[in-house]
Amino acid sequence: MKSFISVVTTVNETVGRICSFIIVPMVSIIILELLLRALLNHPTNWVHELSGYFLAAYCMLGGGYALLHKAHVNVDILYARFSPRRKSIISLFTWMLFFYFFIVVIWRTGEASLFSIKIWERSTSIWGPLFWPVKLLIPVGSILLLMQGISQFLEDLLFAIRGGK
Repeated sequence: MKSFISVVTTVNETVGRICSFIIVPMVSIIILELLLRALLNHPTNWVHELSGYFLAAYCMLGGGYALLHKAHVNVDILYARFSPRRKSIISLFTWMLFFYFFIVVIWRTGEASLFSIKIWERSTSIWGPLFWPVKLLIPVGSILLLMQGISQFLEDLLFAIRGGK
């Protein structure tokens, strides 16, 4: 169980760190667009769409990393007052909702992604790039997030059983 947690943590840490570099090309093409528009009065028809694709990759693939580092929004009004062990026990129940949601997301977006690959779906914009790679990011990112959720569920389970040991 600890080796599973270690592998998932390493994968999400690595993917998250790699995803952080997506910001560089995204900002670069936006600056290029601003320069082309302002200096040459020649805007592009592809920067807006491509920057959206970069943002989708950044958000979807970075979800597991964000969960690993507890960067997602939490409502801690009552939860913050509980002991660490009680927090772990409560989390065990809330993880069930998380698992249900992400299993459905992976299933439905996986089907949509496979269909998109099958028909070699393209964007409807003038530029018209392939769209299936972006659609595929959703189930892949959701799998990373689900695996990190399972890892944290196991950590909460161990903590709830053993206490602070």
